[in-house]
Amino acid sequence: MPRDSVYGGWPASGEIDIMEYRGQVTNQYSGTGHFGPSWDKHAAVGIGNRDFELDFSTDFQTFGFHWDQYALRWIVDGQQCH
Repeated sequence: MPRDSVYGGWPASGEIDIMEYRGQVTNQYSGTGHFGPSWDKHAAVGIGNRDFELDFSTDFQTFGFHWDQYALRWIVDGQQCH
């Protein structure tokens, strides 16, 4: 969530979820960028629920996000995954 909602309330000023992990499916996480004019007309881009060949509950991982003028990139342990 932005520090200042200069374009209005959610989702007009945007929200980026770098990592969402629910725990009941230990090899899956999601990442999402939310945007749009209002909550009932918002859009989202990102990973969705994605399966990995590792169990996120057994060790620490590093999650990252890179944003530039060309793309939004979600990163796990230094590797781009979306």
